[in-house]
Amino acid sequence: MCVKAIAYADARMAARLVEWIELQRLVGVHRIFMDYSNVAEEVLAALEHYRETGFVRLTEYVWAGPYSRWEKTSISLKSVQVT
Repeated sequence: MCVKAIAYADARMAARLVEWIELQRLVGVHRIFMDYSNVAEEVLAALEHYRETGFVRLTEYVWAGPYSRWEKTSISLKSVQVT
């Protein structure tokens, strides 16, 4: 399975990511191909565990140009006003 690049700077996402990966294993996925960029240390530790087992193949993704920093690309839903 291929998934889009992830950029989970929030350490709390590590547990959710592990749950999602385990769910993929339960439904019969044999390998996950995943790009990552600017992830929290806890998220990277979880990804590295699955990489070592061979279940996840990781590639570091580098944002080009003005989007090279996560702070510039993250959007807070709290700042969006719906009219």
